[in-house]
Amino acid sequence: MDSSSSNSEYNLSAREQDEIDYDYTAVFIKIINKLVKVLLNLLQVMYSSNSSLNMVNVIIIIVFIPISFAYMAVTEVITQVPNTRYRHVIGPVIYVLGILTCVLLLLIIYLSQA
Repeated sequence: MDSSSSNSEYNLSAREQDEIDYDYTAVFIKIINKLVKVLLNLLQVMYSSNSSLNMVNVIIIIVFIPISFAYMAVTEVITQVPNTRYRHVIGPVIYVLGILTCVLLLLIIYLSQA
């Protein structure tokens, strides 16, 4: 009897842990989305004066586009189907792609200043 009650307590805590992890992922998505929006607006202001892009920025933009599309697709999967059993795989993918998206935008902004 004790083993089944401790087993149900373990399952309950695992379920609660999944909900906590999902909340962290949702907060991360909101932060990254706001940051990307600000960086894209800044990039738009910087290039509104018809300044030309150098080849390095073009290459970074070519890398940025598929990474940002992958980030958006994975974000849609996790927000539309929050109880997926692949959440433990999708979570780290969201973190990596979100950070990489912001880093590439910052790199474009930094290299356009130099």
